[in-house]
Amino acid sequence: AYADFLMAENKPKAAQASFLKSVELDGSNYDVWQKLLNVDWALSDFEGMAKHSDAALELFPNQAALYLLNGTALYMAK
Repeated sequence: AYADFLMAENKPKAAQASFLKSVELDGSNYDVWQKLLNVDWALSDFEGMAKHSDAALELFPNQAALYLLNGTALYMAK
């Protein structure tokens, strides 16, 4: 919830750190992973997005959007 608040306050870097902490504590919530990847995109942190989408794919291999985000991140990071 705090990370969502930070996004509403236009503090994406702080929100990214909060989402990362959340998935470190409990990575079982797909919505949190999705929000983390959205913040990565907003920050143009494509290396982080590739790393985070890889981790999310380990937990949620049936989520097609993660493959798209991972491929996009890898392409943008070159």
